[in-house]
Amino acid sequence: MAKQLVWQQLVGQERVAQTLASAFSSNTLGHAYLFSGDAGVGKFQAALEICMALHCEHASQVPCFNCSSCTQILNYSHPDFHVVFPVTLDASHKSSGDSTKLSEAGWNYIAEETRYKLANPYSIEETRLKHIPVEWIRELNHSIMRGSVKGGVNTAIFCDVDTMQKESANAMLKTLEEPPARTMIILLTSRPHSVLPTIRSRCQIIRFGNIASQEMRQALIKVHAEGRDETSLDHVVERANGSMGKALLLLEESLDEFSEKAAALWEACASKMPWQRVNAELEALSQELLGGGWDYAAGEKLMLSFQFIVRKTYFQTIQGAQNYLSNESALSPEVPPLDIYKAEKLYASCENSVSAVRSRVNAHLVLLCLIMEIMEILHGKEYQAS
Repeated sequence: MAKQLVWQQLVGQERVAQTLASAFSSNTLGHAYLFSGDAGVGKFQAALEICMALHCEHASQVPCFNCSSCTQILNYSHPDFHVVFPVTLDASHKSSGDSTKLSEAGWNYIAEETRYKLANPYSIEETRLKHIPVEWIRELNHSIMRGSVKGGVNTAIFCDVDTMQKESANAMLKTLEEPPARTMIILLTSRPHSVLPTIRSRCQIIRFGNIASQEMRQALIKVHAEGRDETSLDHVVERANGSMGKALLLLEESLDEFSEKAAALWEACASKMPWQRVNAELEALSQELLGGGWDYAAGEKLMLSFQFIVRKTYFQTIQGAQNYLSNESALSPEVPPLDIYKAEKLYASCENSVSAVRSRVNAHLVLLCLIMEIMEILHGKEYQAS
């Protein structure tokens, strides 16, 4: 009897789950996959469970999360399971004689970070300030090319493959071209078009969509948000935009204050409040919530609140869009309606702001630029701050 892949912790993604489970049961999984989709929607969780299933010692439904192989994978001690992802290294992590090589402290740091990632598979990584050490990639390639130590399948997960530099990409390409038998390589990316075409062409591409609100809500209640009041949980789900990773980030503290401040600034922009007053509010908010611009987590929460306002304002202008909205009160009638062109530009600006804060750009400066862009998009380039 063939083993069955039974997903344990993957949230939503029914189409992807069925496709991969069917290929697993019929023994038709490919040797290389590219999982694409927004950050925090389950790409790493799915890759992890597939690798665990391939190694699991249970007789029927896998992964079991309890056998010695599953436990070794979760503890990052299985010789035939490998993970690579961007990390931030300091001088102590590099060899004193060769900066391209990792020191013992560097390898220990990587092992610690990997165990954290395995324990928090939906966490969102700030990849723009991080990179994948070349030596780690070479070690991964060596592990793949030598084949399985235990005589079974050899599995590897390569996160944020779009961040690879040319040398690293070429090394990975050689491994994808001629992998040993019984090898499974899963590449992950939030930007599939930034992945080299030569790498994309050698992988089966699986696209992950956003997680449905109800599925995310149930998962949060079950595992991460027991005892939370329903209103705050609804706020988190709505602002997460289908990403479990964003939802977990937003759960860390109440969103009410961030939502109120974002709504006040939005209405100030929409009503053409004089720039001196808007700037004064920005300065006060920066000191109150953003630590002068250096509290990046708070900055991201504020940007995500702006993102939600843009989405909500747009849907409020569409007839029959009430199914997309919560029962919260409508925004101020002074806020002008958004057409699709303005909504897309505003949403892109918010996305860029979130990325900038994750890249450790001062949150106050990011917010300042975002507010100026909102004013320009809402009122046109002829708008002059008074």
